[in-house]
Amino acid sequence: MNARRLYGPVVLGLVLTGGGAWLAARRPWSTTVVGDGDAVGSTFTLAGSETVPVVGALALVVAAAALGVLSTSGWVRRVVGLVVVAAAAGGAASTFAGPDALVEERLQTVAAFTTGDPVVTDPTAWPWVTAVAFVAAAVLGVLVVLHGHRWPAMSSRYDRTDAVARPVEPTGTDLWKALDDGRDPTL
Repeated sequence: MNARRLYGPVVLGLVLTGGGAWLAARRPWSTTVVGDGDAVGSTFTLAGSETVPVVGALALVVAAAALGVLSTSGWVRRVVGLVVVAAAAGGAASTFAGPDALVEERLQTVAAFTTGDPVVTDPTAWPWVTAVAFVAAAVLGVLVVLHGHRWPAMSSRYDRTDAVARPVEPTGTDLWKALDDGRDPTL
């Protein structure tokens, strides 16, 4: 496959995996029920952004890296790819860091917990969705590192040149033409 054909799908993939991981991090990751769940506050849900706050931030780094891939070229684009790989690896690893400490903290505020009722924590599939999105982002980051230097770069057509344009001294005829047009040539 031609490496240039990967450019668009990789950029789109970075946006989708970063956005998907961010959305999945905001969903409920676990529901904990103390006893039969009838007491006030005996059931609580923890979202991924509460459990592991860094996951949402790393997902936004992956999504923003799509702009980095679009706006850079050469070795800088490879560095962006390495940042994507590092952020995605950190996000995938921290996804399963374990919400145990946060669950224990919340349990201390539940009155039913002090009665010795059983505690049941049911995880959802959202941590897995987040982890899969980060693994896909890591693969995309590797593609950026391997093939990014061959992809097209933004045009420099409208960039300012180093040469500064010097004002042209008006000649005698320019002064007379300005007077004929009704403009004051001394301003």
